Amino acid sequence: MEVRCPACTSMVVVRGRAGRRVARVTCSSCGHVFAPTSATSPTAPHASDVASIDPVHTRVIDDGALEAWLVRRAQRLAEPATAVELDDQDPDTDEIVPARQPARPLTMWVLDGDPAVDRPGVLGALDRLCKKCTIDVIPSDDRDRYVGALRDGTVRPDVLVFGDLHVILQDGVLIELCHVDTTRRVLLSTHHNDDLVELADALCVVNHHLVVARDADTMASELSRVTGVPLDPIAQTAS
Repeated sequence: MEVRCPACTSMVVVRGRAGRRVARVTCSSCGHVFAPTSATSPTAPHASDVASIDPVHTRVIDDGALEAWLVRRAQRLAEPATAVELDDQDPDTDEIVPARQPARPLTMWVLDGDPAVDRPGVLGALDRLCKKCTIDVIPSDDRDRYVGALRDGTVRPDVLVFGDLHVILQDGVLIELCHVDTTRRVLLSTHHNDDLVELADALCVVNHHLVVARDADTMASELSRVTGVPLDPIAQTAS
């Protein structure tokens, strides 16, 4: 059935298991959580649409304009509803069981300007991964803008890829994300250096350290393994 979200009036498709009572619905348009009541037809204006019009303004709107407004309202409500997973109810404990939310694409930030990060094999690997996640390659002259966004709390990547040089220079983006638990930090190096890895881990807690491979396919597989981003199913690129 379909129900209307009381917060944003979007239509939400309710999919429940047979014989199971739906405890609550999470609207994927606005995130509002509410208890579903009854199915509502999305093709006709709801009674609340008319009731919600300010009676003072209704008196000065002619019949034609009011009818046109209701038609536009009905058309908007008739747009395809958004399917969501439901918060189900455990029949034994009567507790709410949170539904799985649709997985969103991962976001990956890559700091350029490092000998390892700028290698062709890494760039080719990122090209393989960008079909399955959102990748921002951040040039050195644009770092301040990203630092500002991090401090404002407006953005936060799932993965940060950086190199040895960014550790030595204590890059601003790296410093801002050094202790963010939800961001995985992946250090790329041209060769293994225990002292530098120790320095990087002390600075920002490195989640994964990779020595870059010469070919894009191997590098893409390694990055996919440590970040969880699936590889784009295309033919293997030339080494």
